[in-house]
Amino acid sequence: MATRRAVVSLRRFSTPSSSQGSHKLASSSSDLLSNQRKWLDRVYKVWYEESGMREIYQLKEKVDKSSVEFDAKQRQVAEARSELSAALKAWEESQGQHTQLLQTRDKWTPDQAQEFASLVQAEVTVRNNLEAAKKNLTKQDCGV
Repeated sequence: MATRRAVVSLRRFSTPSSSQGSHKLASSSSDLLSNQRKWLDRVYKVWYEESGMREIYQLKEKVDKSSVEFDAKQRQVAEARSELSAALKAWEESQGQHTQLLQTRDKWTPDQAQEFASLVQAEVTVRNNLEAAKKNLTKQDCGV
């Protein structure tokens, strides 16, 4: 008889009305969690906006962007200085050859005269490159 009562109790517990009740409980639990998430999201949003965190993050992003831009400009200036250095070296070599040939001008052979003409022509190119490198460095230094 005791086992019969236990079976009847179990049947009542597992009846459809009981499973509907547990479904309602699960449903209300998920609604409660959903409402908690919404409430927490709203609290976080208000805190984020009112505490100044938004401004701090915006400022941090601006600083990061400025830092990247500064590094890029610094690289450009370094490259321009390197180009100017190379152009200056080429100019000095050209001037040295020019001076050396001029010192022996009265002893030139036809080949040396042709070499001097080629050197003067190359000097024009070297001078133009030097001027362009100077302008580029000035442009990069000024940040234009």
